[in-house]
Amino acid sequence: MIRKSRNLSIVLALVPLVCAYSATDTVLLLHTNDIHDHLRPGLDGRGGVPYIVGYVRGVQAERPDVILVDAGDVVNKGDMLPSITKGEAIYTAIRRARYDVIVPGNHCFRYGLDQLVKNASLSGAEMLCANGMMQDGFDFPLRAAKIIDVDGTKVGVIGFALPGLVPPKGKCKILVLDRTAEILAAKAAEIDVEAHLIVAVGHANSRTCTQLARKVPAIDVFVSGHSHEILHKPIVLEDVKTVIVQAGSNAKFVGLLELTIDLETEAVVSYNGSLVELKHNASPIDETTAQWIRQTEFEKCPEAQAIIGQTGSKITTHQLAKLYARALRQKAGADIGICHRQRVMGGFTAGQKLDGNAVYASYQGDGREVLLVSLKGSVVSRYLDAAKKGANTPAWDGFTAKVDYNKPAGQRVTESNLEPERDYMVIFPAEQMNTLTSAISS
Repeated sequence: MIRKSRNLSIVLALVPLVCAYSATDTVLLLHTNDIHDHLRPGLDGRGGVPYIVGYVRGVQAERPDVILVDAGDVVNKGDMLPSITKGEAIYTAIRRARYDVIVPGNHCFRYGLDQLVKNASLSGAEMLCANGMMQDGFDFPLRAAKIIDVDGTKVGVIGFALPGLVPPKGKCKILVLDRTAEILAAKAAEIDVEAHLIVAVGHANSRTCTQLARKVPAIDVFVSGHSHEILHKPIVLEDVKTVIVQAGSNAKFVGLLELTIDLETEAVVSYNGSLVELKHNASPIDETTAQWIRQTEFEKCPEAQAIIGQTGSKITTHQLAKLYARALRQKAGADIGICHRQRVMGGFTAGQKLDGNAVYASYQGDGREVLLVSLKGSVVSRYLDAAKKGANTPAWDGFTAKVDYNKPAGQRVTESNLEPERDYMVIFPAEQMNTLTSAISS
């Protein structure tokens, strides 16, 4: 049980007695985050916006005390249709779920601030962002907070973006952590006059939300995002009596947080949090949304529905990265192509039919630069040695080598046919420039 009272005149020892005789009410907080353009139902039998809509609308039909929020990054790194429409298609689709509040993630600024504001209007929800600031000094176009009447309980919601983010195109910036905390504290004090419950919805990981919660103890709940954490149970900070939740990524989960609030003391007297995995064989689908996606996709990018082929065997993430390294090399006419696992979204199962959208969605290339440079073979070897095991592990095409990332740096490249003094044209992801610079200077 968690209790938080913002009425300092109440003696903490009497809170259980007060709760026993005070009126209480419930709020069911549904939450998503990091949908990342996963508009279609997933190929792995999980997720997709039609399943979010199907599940949420069912809950909304059963209960009057529901509030639905999203903690950012609705766009990028997913399907073709939302990408070519600059996010308009997916924001239009999530409108069917009847979100109350959404916030901008770092990827939501990908198409610029003006497009972000347009996309927000298409969602049917209000996009909140308390810690945004225009570079020219004008007012930021998104409100900081709002109060929602949830079946008689007043819920104050504050939105915030990733602290310290510098969005592209230079029109705005997001305040750093300490300044974000100051803004959240000011807004919490402002809405506390009317609200029974204060919820912060922010595109920040659970660690950042923990830091903010300890700086702003007036906030009861943080709905977090950005880090794709699958929190089946909430994180509870006993020192400040704050709950933190997050619901994975890629439209595969909807989070539920059931709260009981003492309306007199404004204390959360109980909570129960969980995640619902949107499995296609068990979760309801909204067929109207699914049909709208298929029809809109056919009209705007029919190549997404064209069958390209079928896998003969399982294709792992690393194998897929090698295929994209080859594709990059051939497209650029380079000697060597390099791709990293972090640019590849999973793999494919054996016997899977692949259409244009499946291939498009498997490579995170939208908006990400690649560089074509001339490097000596010895530098390429040092680059492979300097990379790390995991998401940044490189895959390559155009030469053969064996690299053991379980060995210490300097000993990882055990075999290679690279000619140390030969100049190679190499195409590789721009985000790996720091690793390359280190290799060149070593």
